[in-house]
Amino acid sequence: MKTDTPALSAAEQMAAAELISEMIAKGYSSGEAIKIVADKIRREHKGEYIHVKFEDDEK
Repeated sequence: MKTDTPALSAAEQMAAAELISEMIAKGYSSGEAIKIVADKIRREHKGEYIHVKFEDDEK
């Protein structure tokens, strides 16, 4: 699983949330909308990334 996550500004986060809301209003399921927007962000993001550590990683 990829654990490096794009570091988004507050404005970028808000834009993503608004896009997800618009997609849901158009009939997409919430999960589908989130996946589409997340994939788009991962593809197009040019800035920094942060490493995310999950509890399962601490074994």
